[in-house]
Amino acid sequence: MKRRHLTAAALLSGAAVMVGTVLAADLIGVPVGVLTRDAVTTADLPPYTGAVSAFTAMVWFAAGSLCALVAWQQGRERRRLGPLAALLFVLAADDALLLHDVVGPRVGVHEVVFYVVYAVAGLAVARSMRTAERVVARAFWLGAALLATSVAVDVGFVGAHLLEDGAKLLGALVWATVPVLTQGARPPEPGGRVPGTQAEVMRS
Repeated sequence: MKRRHLTAAALLSGAAVMVGTVLAADLIGVPVGVLTRDAVTTADLPPYTGAVSAFTAMVWFAAGSLCALVAWQQGRERRRLGPLAALLFVLAADDALLLHDVVGPRVGVHEVVFYVVYAVAGLAVARSMRTAERVVARAFWLGAALLATSVAVDVGFVGAHLLEDGAKLLGALVWATVPVLTQGARPPEPGGRVPGTQAEVMRS
């Protein structure tokens, strides 16, 4: 996509969302404001309700955007950061729209199914991290471990919200460093070798 088309694409995307919102509100028979207004305002809850959850969703979106930007700028990173960006955007939508907590169970899809799908997607991304610079790979695996901890607490313990949501927030923040660390990584040496990768260490 050419740079001059980006603004038009952004406007068209927003317009499409608004049109879809009107159609969805008409389909399910609710006022448009139910879909456009903040849930805390609609439910008349204290403004701090779900503050950490909202912040985590913002981190997901920011991390996904950073991955997409670096992947766009550095063609050699698209195979690695493109799928990670997609996963991060899905996790952001899950957090913001309560997909595995509320939506899935209401339509008969257990939250564990969501976790399995996310785990498989994460493992697919992990395969591409084998050729990443060590500091990038370590950040990815640390974030993955924190997110796995959050899932384990959610499935195995009731009421441990601080541990569950804290581990998830930390994992999201760590994954947000992956594109930043990638942007600062050293360029490949002649012959396609990337300095500092696990494969390069083994060869040396």
